[in-house]
Order: sequence, then C-alpha cells, then structure tokens
Amino acid sequence: MSERAFPTLRATVLRALAKAASSGHLDLTDATFAVQKHLPALGTAGQSEAAAGLRWLGTVARDAKSAAAVLTLLADAREALERAREDIALVWTGPDSLGAENRDTAPVIEAMFAGATKSVLLSGYNFQPGAHFDALRAALSAHPALEVDVFAHLFRKPRRSEAESVAAHRAMLHAAFGAEIVPRLRVWQPAHALAQKASFSLHAKVVVVDRRQVLVTSANFSFSAQETNIELGLQLDDRALANRIHDQFLGLCKHHHMVRFA
Repeated sequence: MSERAFPTLRATVLRALAKAASSGHLDLTDATFAVQKHLPALGTAGQSEAAAGLRWLGTVARDAKSAAAVLTLLADAREALERAREDIALVWTGPDSLGAENRDTAPVIEAMFAGATKSVLLSGYNFQPGAHFDALRAALSAHPALEVDVFAHLFRKPRRSEAESVAAHRAMLHAAFGAEIVPRLRVWQPAHALAQKASFSLHAKVVVVDRRQVLVTSANFSFSAQETNIELGLQLDDRALANRIHDQFLGLCKHHHMVRFA
C-alpha cells in the first residue's frame, strides 16, 4: 500500500507525523486518536486519510524509529513532487480570470526563442509573422550553431496541384520566418502516405528549447492564437520530458513519417 498511503497529504503534514514518531509520541495502535492529537487543524477528509495511512504504517513498521524513517521517506518524495508541480506554469491567451496566476502565451514563446542557444523544436498548424519569430531570428543570429527543427502542416486544397501547394507552403514559411532564415531551418512535412489519410492534419503545437524548456499549448504561431483567442498551455523546465518530446518528433523523421521540405 506504500504507493497509496497518504495520497494527498502535504509534505509538511508527513514531517509532523515523522517528528511525533521519532519522539516516541505517535501511537500507531490508535490511529484516530493519534491524528486528532498531532494534526488537530487538519480537515475531516485529511484526518481520515492520515488515520488510514497510520493504520497501514502500523502493519509494516517494527517500532517508532522505523515508522519515523518511513514517514520521512514519504515526506521527501512528496516534497519533490510538490516542487515539480510548482515548476509547471499555466500559459494562457484570453480574458484574465479573477485570482488566476498564469503567463501570457506571446511573451512566453518570445522568451523561449530568445533564450535558445543549442536547439529549438517547434511544431504547429499555422505559422504567421510576429515578435515570436523575430526573437527566433535574433537567436539564430547570436548563435550560429543553433539547430532549429520546424514541423509544419502542409495544406493541400481541392483543385490545387502539388506544385501549387508546395509553393504556397514555401511562401508561408518565408513570410513567417523570413526568407533569409528559412535555409537555416530544418523544415519537416508529413510524408505523402501519411498526408493522404482521410482528415489527416499535423495539429500538435509544441516548443522544445535546448532539450530542457517545454511548452505544450493549444495556441498556433499566429496573432489570433496569441492575442485574441482563448488558448491554454503548460510550460515547464523538465529535461527528461523535453528529451522525450524531441526524440518523439525526430523519430517520425527516422521512420519516414515526416520528410524534409525541399
């Protein structure tokens, strides 16, 4: 039950129990009384959870010392999880809500691009010029070795030839990124076999910078998505997740689901 013990209690609460156990004042034979004594300010649901956890602890801990050790380990793990959650930022486009703490989409994307030094991976459905790509151009100028992979949907419309679709796509890229910058980018498009599937679209919107900073969002790289729509995303600094997302997209290229745009 260790993975289910005390599932929602804060690290500070677990440390209070660990302190009581280490001092010999935590009576595991009467969990309800122990919780009422040591956690009187905890709400009814919290006290019920704590009592259930202490009953489990009483079945696995040999003595007060081992009970304190287990509670300390659980508190350390809970504290690490709480810190990780605090690193996740809500990124928002839309009207402000009372009491909401969030970051605006446009400046977040600009700051991520501006801070890039080694690599940028971005995937989107709609690309339009703006301050976000001005920041990317500045980063490319400042860091000649900066590698940028762009995963972009290629629109194929009825009664438009493949050559016309490619020309329109190239014009969009030049307008968004700047014609002088596009040759510096590795632009990927869905392979023909994938693109021919009914109702297919490359719709993922994500930014990964230096295999560390991650933004997953509903917002496209467009004025409306960053200024006028209601859009929601999450930004976090997580090297492991960044590497997984980066490798997931590059895996599409390795297995020929995505091909270089010529």
